[in-house]
Amino acid sequence: MQGTIYNFKVEARNQIGYSELSSPVAIRCAIKPSTPAAPTTLTVVNTALVSWTAPITDNGAVITQYKVMIR
Repeated sequence: MQGTIYNFKVEARNQIGYSELSSPVAIRCAIKPSTPAAPTTLTVVNTALVSWTAPITDNGAVITQYKVMIR
């Protein structure tokens, strides 16, 4: 399930028995977020205001940053 953190450990086995478990590793089940809405702009005096609507879903991991590109 998206957003869930799964913990994994590994053990080896031979004819004698099982090894001790490895150290755990945690992995979050997530994929890149969906696309934000196209930005809108508004000019006020000498200032350009740029805004957009956040993506509908973060797909399992909180969005921590946006990059606004100007061409």
